[in-house]
Parts: sequence; structure tokens; C-alpha cells
Amino acid sequence: MSEQLPPILTISDVARYLRIGRTKAYELAYRPDFPVIRIGRLVRVPRERFLAWCDSQGLTTEPAYNSEVSQTIPDYVANRRH
Repeated sequence: MSEQLPPILTISDVARYLRIGRTKAYELAYRPDFPVIRIGRLVRVPRERFLAWCDSQGLTTEPAYNSEVSQTIPDYVANRRH
């Protein structure tokens, strides 16, 4: 997925990549350790620095959907008490 990212990300790009809301992404942009470029009111994030930040936070670039998890969910639903 990181290969598909543009060289300079918007906050919406960051939110979509991290699967969080835009508000949370803007909160991240105000953290001192988060790599942003501010141009007036615009907030942009360099892709390489963003990916390095993700690595430093222990965030994976793997898809959130895991086939092993999806196989256990039906079992959980079938076995839970109603």
C-alpha cells in the first residue's frame, strides 16, 4: 500500500492510510514527533518521513484485514450465548 502513496500526503491521505478519522489525523499533526510541513494553514506530510515515523511507532504496513482473524469471528459468533 505504501507504494501507492503520493510523495507528499494530505491529512486525508494519512487518515486513510492509518484507518483513523481526519480529526485524529490532525491531532497527530500537532504532535512534536510527527513529520509535517506547514505552509500557511496547509498541512502536508512527506511520504518517506511518514513511513519512517510509522516504523518508529511500531505500526505495520500490512492490511488491517487478516484472514486468520476472519475465520475465527464466525466461530465466536456461533458459540456466544444469546
